[in-house]
Amino acid sequence: GSAPKYKGKGVASPVAAVAACGMMVDYLGEARAAARIEKSIALLLISKKIPSLDASSGLSTRACGDLITRQLSAVQT
Repeated sequence: GSAPKYKGKGVASPVAAVAACGMMVDYLGEARAAARIEKSIALLLISKKIPSLDASSGLSTRACGDLITRQLSAVQT
């Protein structure tokens, strides 16, 4: 859902948006890319590098996105 109270504060988690992109690329026939996205998010959550999915995780939106980007680069399918 939307979270207008967090607008402009840089604290909203981008994980759901990235996961939705994974679903989109899967729907478009890119199953390997979708698997990389899903695996990257799962690894970050399991390792607690992303401690939670809410705005009180302690990570900024940018920091969380950067973690996902780095993990995506490291994950192979």
